[in-house]
Amino acid sequence: MAAGSPVVISLMDALGNVRECRGRQGREHPLPALLAGMIVAFMSGANTLKGVVLFLRERPALRRELGFTSSFSPSQSTYHRLLAKLDLGSLRSALGEWLGALAARRGVTAAAVDGKGLRGTAKHVLHVFAQDFWRALDAFEVDAKKNEDSALRVELASLCERYPFLELFTFDAGFATRPFIEALGGQGRRGLFQIKGNQPEMLHKLERVFSKLPKDRADVRSREKK
Repeated sequence: MAAGSPVVISLMDALGNVRECRGRQGREHPLPALLAGMIVAFMSGANTLKGVVLFLRERPALRRELGFTSSFSPSQSTYHRLLAKLDLGSLRSALGEWLGALAARRGVTAAAVDGKGLRGTAKHVLHVFAQDFWRALDAFEVDAKKNEDSALRVELASLCERYPFLELFTFDAGFATRPFIEALGGQGRRGLFQIKGNQPEMLHKLERVFSKLPKDRADVRSREKK
């Protein structure tokens, strides 16, 4: 490993850093094993807790590899109780540290920020996606009383501190506001904003501003090879 390269721990070690949220009598299965089982099941196509439970029940050898110590597979009620108490901030921090170390090691310097509504809920979430890494590095919920712009401004400093290797962010037009651009510049980061035709007022203003720039032609010369 090259000098100065970030130390990358395993996903299981990262999940071991998630704060325990259960009482002492509710720990039949280790917390890292439960979380890893859910992650592997979702990545394998399960999209419900029932699907996660069935996936793990049919694979006892996999359960042992993931750190399950009981011969009994976790039940759906076990996952319901876990998710009701799980410290999401601790989980986000653990996964963010792990993904951040992987991304930094691969030389990632740019990320896209985009907001999406969660299907079947009224919740809105902002995702930070590293294009060169093809992974979502982070995600956080937008408070119902805020818009994406103001929500990201609140998170911006901690986001840049958590992922110091990110130099450039891409955004849609909703983030192209003076307060946000000033906040981004204050963190020493650059941004690219995509302005589409469905924002005609902003597009017209930009066209008017950029039309005043000199349209110098590049001094291009060519010569034939002999």
